[in-house]
Amino acid sequence: MTEPDESGTSLDHRRAPMIEHIRDLRARGIVPYLSIGHRLGVAADPEIVALLGRDLFESNTWVSAVEYDVALHEAEALAADAWGADRSFYLVDGSSAGNHALFMAALRPGDEVIVSRDVHWSMLVAIIISGATPVYVSPTLDQELDVGAGVDAEAVRRAFAEHPDARLVVIVSPSWCGVASDLAAIAEVAHAHGAPMYVDEAWGPHFHFHPELPASAMASGADASVTSVHKILPAVSQGSVLHVRGSLIDQERLATSVRMMSTTSPMLPIVATLDAARRQMALGGEQRLDEVIRLSRKARAAIDAIPGYSVLSAARIGLPENRQDLTKFVIDAHHLGISGYDLEHRLNHEFAIGVESADWRGVVANFNLGDTDESAGAFVDALRAIAASVPAAPESVLNARATGTVLGLPEQAMTPREAYFSPSRQVPLCDSAGEIAAELVTPYPPGIPVLAPGEVITAERIAYLEAVYARGAVNYGKRKDAGAASIAIVDRGGALRD
Repeated sequence: MTEPDESGTSLDHRRAPMIEHIRDLRARGIVPYLSIGHRLGVAADPEIVALLGRDLFESNTWVSAVEYDVALHEAEALAADAWGADRSFYLVDGSSAGNHALFMAALRPGDEVIVSRDVHWSMLVAIIISGATPVYVSPTLDQELDVGAGVDAEAVRRAFAEHPDARLVVIVSPSWCGVASDLAAIAEVAHAHGAPMYVDEAWGPHFHFHPELPASAMASGADASVTSVHKILPAVSQGSVLHVRGSLIDQERLATSVRMMSTTSPMLPIVATLDAARRQMALGGEQRLDEVIRLSRKARAAIDAIPGYSVLSAARIGLPENRQDLTKFVIDAHHLGISGYDLEHRLNHEFAIGVESADWRGVVANFNLGDTDESAGAFVDALRAIAASVPAAPESVLNARATGTVLGLPEQAMTPREAYFSPSRQVPLCDSAGEIAAELVTPYPPGIPVLAPGEVITAERIAYLEAVYARGAVNYGKRKDAGAASIAIVDRGGALRD
């Protein structure tokens, strides 16, 4: 696949500049007298070298910042071409760094941003860092399945009617459950108000490469998007890409923000796996995803046929199939009389199968390029065996999903930044109803805050948090022994810090 760029230069997607850079460094045999303390693995603990492999340590280096930058810019140009962007930035701090950079580039303190409430933890951190004022919109909720059906463009239109000066629209698409919003319609609304649309597409790095998957953010008119290549495509953890196109977001300012929000010591192997994944998708992504989708359709039908299980589908929530990620499985098990936590535990300990997450209703799992008929069959067989062993008289379980009703629009008493920087104190969670949260309270996974700084704490959210903590969920960023016991609230008698 060789295509001309705007300057007429051919972009050869058979190349992987970062892999070439590593190969060249190793061929030259340069000994790094610089800040790489493991000295290509020579100085590292032998046990960790044996566990991870000498190649990893020997690839974790670079010699010349100039050489690195040349290779990186070539690789990022190929990524922009592959995903349909004007410019792309490789990230080694995950999509979180992309969220932080975008907010710093597009917003100033006090600016209003229309943002879907099912945002990742890192998006709310970006709101705090930038000093923006969130105007939350909720995904449409399917009450029966307790699952969001994407943000409706009309909800964004109503938000603009009440907040005409909003400077940015932020949408999470696909959702944690694999449901995509109608991004093209939302982009049209945003652009009619002169605002760019940014999409947290962390769970959709593969969308751009197959017509049966939801349309990608870049193909839907988004001005910028971030995608976690490590989630479904074969990059290693922390490998993500930030894309931008058009003039509504200052691309040079964004480039500066990316540098500000990124580590100055990037791990070269992470960047190389991004480059390799881009090459795989650019050269044969549709064919590879054909097989993943075939396996997914077959497994979905098989799981749905097992009494007690149901697999979320677009049709069940009234959407066309092209609004759902077919590679993501949201499996309800509560009709069996077991919670998703129980199901996850049994899959782990009896069948050596790990899933993405669990909640009261069921589990979430992904298929990807590494799956085969054998692996898909083993997954289905494990679910079947568990269903067959459940007692005939099911227990009652909480019929709630981590990304459903619990994320309804909260009452905001303060902006997230105001609340975070206000004097605060710790109180028992059970005694916090009516108080203002001063921290992010985020059962993990999926990493979507149930409470954010500035929100009024309700009895319903306390009950939900106590229930999930009792089943072993952790509050991201807190010790497990403290996560369920206390929460930071705004000390209303204190003075706001500058």
